[in-house]
Amino acid sequence: ALDCLYPRQRPTPGRHSQAVVAPDAHVADSASLAPGVVIGPRCRVGEEVVLHPGVVLYEDVWVGQGCELHGNVVVHSHSRLGRNCVVQANAVIGGEGFGFVPAGGGWRKMPQTGHVVLEEEVEVGCCSTVDRPAVGETRLGAGTKIDNLVQIGHGVVTGQGCAFAAQVGIAGGAVVGRGVILAGQVGVTNRVRIGDGVVASSKAGVHANVGPGEVVSGFPVIPNRLWLRASALFARLPELSRSLKRLQRQVERSRQP
Repeated sequence: ALDCLYPRQRPTPGRHSQAVVAPDAHVADSASLAPGVVIGPRCRVGEEVVLHPGVVLYEDVWVGQGCELHGNVVVHSHSRLGRNCVVQANAVIGGEGFGFVPAGGGWRKMPQTGHVVLEEEVEVGCCSTVDRPAVGETRLGAGTKIDNLVQIGHGVVTGQGCAFAAQVGIAGGAVVGRGVILAGQVGVTNRVRIGDGVVASSKAGVHANVGPGEVVSGFPVIPNRLWLRASALFARLPELSRSLKRLQRQVERSRQP
């Protein structure tokens, strides 16, 4: 109903005079480029793409048909965006992954030469980041939806149709299955595997592999039903502690001659 009452208004196709486009970039005639857009060498911008003010595409970026990138989005080199992706304001796609190794009492930066792939109809919220890996790719499956302030680490791969709420953080190399839901502030450690259809409740800490279809909670995660029972007992811990101490004193008195 809202689509009928408030139909989407797409900008008029064309390039604003203050948009900067590299000579060897290909931009479809039906694309819309707002003021301050910068498109680097060898980029490909598809039909009906909308680039709002301040969008920056580094070299060799592909943006598929119908994508919309909002103000000040930055897409780093060699990233690939499938059809109908939406990237909200100030998000960064393809920034360098957090890759450092100990060296001589300090840290040496590892070159991050990989790239990022957003499959079709992926949406990325405001101020979220999807990092590229040292080698290979970071990939978000088709139809995946990411809220604001989410970090996807280098080399993460997700299945189709996932949903990640605000402040989720997924560390490098994690593999996330299809249709996974991560509620707000869920943390996922590096290189774990999360099966299809998993649901992790708010502030859960995923420290190990999680099987398909599981519902988990807590830090570290345990089955949700067990976590609910444990949470119900938590508020009673002071009372239970006092009862236990009374029982201990009674036992000690009973042992006295």
